Amino acid sequence: MGTVPEADSVSLWPLDMPLEDSTMQQGDDSGDVSRQLHYLETILGELKSDLSKERRDKLLLLAEVECLRKNNHHLLEESLFAYEELHKLKSTFSVAPGDVQ
Repeated sequence: MGTVPEADSVSLWPLDMPLEDSTMQQGDDSGDVSRQLHYLETILGELKSDLSKERRDKLLLLAEVECLRKNNHHLLEESLFAYEELHKLKSTFSVAPGDVQ
């Protein structure tokens, strides 16, 4: 039930950058790693938020399913009671074929 960010909505730019490049200076590498770390922390935060929302939604759905089960059971009991009452009324008012004049 979890959501995964779509490729169109998430840029993989920091992950595509090489960590080591012979043309880059040492100071640039730490900045790139810092940007990559920030990017990954941002994605992790979004995933945690999505997971939390999914858990809340799951609990709400489970509660709704339980409510529907109870309602279904109640309706089944009412249906059986109505059937029994109808059967009693039919027996009470039915006329045997020989009794018809």
